[in-house]
Amino acid sequence: MLKHSMNLRWENEFFGHIVVLSKELWKNETGKRQLNIQPAVAKAMARQSKKYLMIKYHNTVSIFLRVNGENREVQVRPADTLLQVLRNHLDLTGAKAGCENGDCGACTVLLDGRPVKSCMILAVEAEGAEITTIEGISNTVVQRAFLDEAGYQCGFCTPGFIVNAFALLRAHPDPDKETIRMWLESNLCRCTGYEGIENAIQAAVKALKSTNPKE
Repeated sequence: MLKHSMNLRWENEFFGHIVVLSKELWKNETGKRQLNIQPAVAKAMARQSKKYLMIKYHNTVSIFLRVNGENREVQVRPADTLLQVLRNHLDLTGAKAGCENGDCGACTVLLDGRPVKSCMILAVEAEGAEITTIEGISNTVVQRAFLDEAGYQCGFCTPGFIVNAFALLRAHPDPDKETIRMWLESNLCRCTGYEGIENAIQAAVKALKSTNPKE
């Protein structure tokens, strides 16, 4: 159970009432019953019900993040971005601090399988989600394809491209050129002409097809 003080109001469409989380415990406003539910679970339920979730944090707080299959507890400020926490608190420096305003994509990570720019996500927002960084997909087909096809130059933007390409091939196992280019529009490379990057993704597609042939 998290130890920091929170206040949360969330309309639960499954049970038809408002619940409030304050200091570790949920209280039913109508029945005044205490419901022992972790904030991370509450967030997952809120995402499923497509309801907005608002939590008020004060000062430094302790949160639990699930990163690359491991549960990690960190002390953060409410204003800390996921990128800052990954790099400065968890020593996962693969996600790069480039523009830090959501333009370059060098900080791309997966949040519940979706590529997001970690400089634009607060760390407290990621609690309860499955976070995957470039360190979590090392030695994969996609990463090896980038090496084989020289889909990089200085390498600064490469982790973001690999993470995004990994998500692309999960969503579209056999993408055409247009889909590849559209998917990678969120990532910028200041060194190459993107040809090597596209070749790397196409090579990864071929490799995945050879290892998982359709019956």
